[in-house]
Amino acid sequence: AAVHVLAVTLVIPLFCSLFFPLPNQLFIAYSYFTVQGAAISRLLQVVLWIDFSYDLNDTLFGHARDVHRRTISGALHKGANAGIVVTSLLLVAGSVAASVHLCIRRPGLTWIVCCAMILSLACLLVSISDWCEHGSLLCSSVVMIYMVYLCYDADKALPVDHDMQAQRDFTPVGVIQLFGTLIYYGICYGLGTHLTGSSEDDPDRDACDLIVRCLVHAAASCYICAGLATHADMFRGVICIGVVFAAVILYGWTLVAPKFLTDRSF
Repeated sequence: AAVHVLAVTLVIPLFCSLFFPLPNQLFIAYSYFTVQGAAISRLLQVVLWIDFSYDLNDTLFGHARDVHRRTISGALHKGANAGIVVTSLLLVAGSVAASVHLCIRRPGLTWIVCCAMILSLACLLVSISDWCEHGSLLCSSVVMIYMVYLCYDADKALPVDHDMQAQRDFTPVGVIQLFGTLIYYGICYGLGTHLTGSSEDDPDRDACDLIVRCLVHAAASCYICAGLATHADMFRGVICIGVVFAAVILYGWTLVAPKFLTDRSF
């Protein structure tokens, strides 16, 4: 064990000495690569967050049904459902309030925030309609609060006063959120089951799951590298804006997917 620790300790300065003669253009190109990899990681986090919101909704309503079965009166069941509805409405109100705050602080992002919120509210209305079989108020509200987080992420990525590049303060929120989604991914099975559904007739399911997990962690390393680089530029900001709208489209697809993929279970 001591030899292993010594070897790891010696490898770090060895790599640093190897990087000294490399030109700066190589690291600049790598920074663009990590930003694109971070964008892929953000999209994967969106998929995991959507899966989490559906699983959270199913778990809470499942517990509410268990309470209804174990008790003679339905008062506790109604109270549990009322608590879920109130929590959902509070999340929606918090999303709207945070969006208004962002628009006041950064007027240039008003059109992005407003479009994202309007599309999110449209998805919420569809999810609680009788036409939609796969949506719910709680799931939509959880996804909506995440949309606001993505808008704040785009705010930090975009430079102020149209500068090409500017320094920004490092915040650990993005890294913590990444580790949270990775922990959830470690305890759940599959990625994007609410996007594509599941089928028992897939023989390569386990092999594909291993490959996807490796790709998710590889993209997560790019996300951490981009997060530790505390600068804002237009390239990074445009990618973050694209992630905001891609997230809304992905969640909207989960609401209509059962209508198109009728041979799969959601």
